[in-house]
Amino acid sequence: MERALEVRFSDLVNQPKDTLAKLDASRSRHLWLRCRDDEDLVLTTAARAEQENEVVSATEPLDNV
Repeated sequence: MERALEVRFSDLVNQPKDTLAKLDASRSRHLWLRCRDDEDLVLTTAARAEQENEVVSATEPLDNV
């Protein structure tokens, strides 16, 4: 997976349109939100999260076979 574009969490709060435009332009379709006093977050689109969930679900071993 390509590395997510890193931005400060405060950029999302203070400049939401500009920050989300970076998400749209990102090849990885992820933004790594750097948080000063807490754990970092990763932001992606719902469609991208669904795609990744489908891939993970398809590659998990079948327990009931």
